[in-house]
Amino acid sequence: FSPIQEMIHLPILRHARRLVASAVIFGTAILLMLWLPIRILRWAWPGFLPYTVSVQSETQ
Repeated sequence: FSPIQEMIHLPILRHARRLVASAVIFGTAILLMLWLPIRILRWAWPGFLPYTVSVQSETQ
């Protein structure tokens, strides 16, 4: 296995597809491991997490 040789010989489109696939896989993993459990905890047990986030917008 030689990643440098592979990078040189493979076309740009294939690298782009691999980059997008990696971003989707890692993004989904982060979503499932961090965001989703926090949302479930905030819904099921609101006082458990030691912080509160409030979003405010100034509209006139």
